[in-house]
Amino acid sequence: MKQNIKTYLQRVRSSIFWYKFIKFFIKPIYSFFWEYIINFEGKLLYILFHSHKKLDHKYNLNKAGNDKLIIANDIILKNFSKKIYENILKKDLIQKSFERLNSGIFNKSNINQYKSGTNAFVDDLFDELDSEIKEDIVKFSINNKVYLSASKYLGVLPVVAKINVTHNIVNESKKPRASMLWHKDDFGYKSLDLFLAVSDIDENNGPLEFVKRKNSLGVFYKIHSDLENQEPGQRNKIEDSQFSNYFESNDLDRLLGVGGTALLIDSFTSYHRGGNCSLHNRLMLRISYQTPDSFTLAKKDKFVFLKYIKDKNIYNDRLSKYSLSKRYGSNLSKKLLWFYRTFHYKAKS
Repeated sequence: MKQNIKTYLQRVRSSIFWYKFIKFFIKPIYSFFWEYIINFEGKLLYILFHSHKKLDHKYNLNKAGNDKLIIANDIILKNFSKKIYENILKKDLIQKSFERLNSGIFNKSNINQYKSGTNAFVDDLFDELDSEIKEDIVKFSINNKVYLSASKYLGVLPVVAKINVTHNIVNESKKPRASMLWHKDDFGYKSLDLFLAVSDIDENNGPLEFVKRKNSLGVFYKIHSDLENQEPGQRNKIEDSQFSNYFESNDLDRLLGVGGTALLIDSFTSYHRGGNCSLHNRLMLRISYQTPDSFTLAKKDKFVFLKYIKDKNIYNDRLSKYSLSKRYGSNLSKKLLWFYRTFHYKAKS
């Protein structure tokens, strides 16, 4: 009986009726609720301080009608990328990271066995940068066009959820795993991530790949993973052989270019993968803008970014303090994740 009910529900979730029900009923109603009720404070701050500001079309996802944009030839991003790269070279962080990743014991206690121990392929260099550079990056995250772009896209004042300077090394096994596989970041309703190339990126050092067109169902759209091992690091990941049943090569794009080239992408709604380096290493800055209801933020200490700030004006600025420290409880985040996972449309190939 239970199996019959489960099979029936799976059929319903893959039906055109369910697709349209989500698109024209559930998603519009929930979007309003999420924006004006769950994120009321963020909405109010956005209306008061950001809604009237004009944004360069190059940064405006709403104008592009998409949930991702590539930004090239931006002098501010180029100079910022160069500043980070020079500090990495000055402190010889690439070689130190390479040795850690190849030690066989890197992050061994992590439950994600596909990114630790002998499977390690990515390291975060942010904490090893000079204190001045770390403060510059945190300040940059709340005082640049990308921050305004995130506000416009989310419709509420964003909260900085992640700042990473990642170093990816060559995947010697040649078999993609973890974030090298297709996935969405299953942590909340909407987000906007800046992926900024710190090193030059080509086909040989794991370019970030993504589906070009906008996902009209957002977080409510899901491709079932056929991977046998649904363990941490592999859960809900999709191999290329399966993903090609849903999207063709001309549906996809890549972040390629010299240092300073960037991608804005909603990692909660857009399928993406990256870091599968074949010949050379890769350096990337990632700043993730989310909202306080996301599960990522529920797990982070409110001082995780404020501790890098020496400028006391940041502590006294309402917008900056909100964007660097606002948190909700994990109970709300878990309930919302349950809602997204229960009422999703299961895509058919």
